[in-house]
Amino acid sequence: MVQGNLKSPVTLIVGVTGMAGVSVTDALKNLRALGGPWTIYGVSGRPLPTWFPPSLLDKHHSLNNLNQEDTKKLLSSLSSQITHVCWVTISVGESEEVNIFLNSTMISNVLNALTSTQDSKLRHVTLQTGTKQYIGLFLTHPFQLNLSPMKHPSKRTTLDYHFQNSTMLWKTLYRPT
Repeated sequence: MVQGNLKSPVTLIVGVTGMAGVSVTDALKNLRALGGPWTIYGVSGRPLPTWFPPSLLDKHHSLNNLNQEDTKKLLSSLSSQITHVCWVTISVGESEEVNIFLNSTMISNVLNALTSTQDSKLRHVTLQTGTKQYIGLFLTHPFQLNLSPMKHPSKRTTLDYHFQNSTMLWKTLYRPT
């Protein structure tokens, strides 16, 4: 296992193989990245694709974040190193109720695993939301949904609620423009 420099930030990018994950990874590996040099661990629900530049990650793990036991086993062992989490993933189910369950479970499993040890170094969590959180299922035509999440609480994202109702002091939420 790659050990992160104790003076340098270590980030866990959850959803590293998606478009946003690759972009965040690339930005943090840049020598001019604020706060760097960064050590970057990535997790995704699938193995690292062949097109993914391996030089961007210090370590990759395939992980089903819905499995509490597996998530705790892997991430609690890294909690003494990880200082930041970049959450750039979402699971989309057949209904909004299922989405709430899936995504709340995933983020709870990850954050509980990273904060369950006495030597946890986690300082900051960044959540990046995107179109999927606002327009719902891909099968729904986006022009039929003219509800603004800010004006209609029923369209707020699952992860927005989790962050707003949590006791975390170290959180950042990015929304699409």
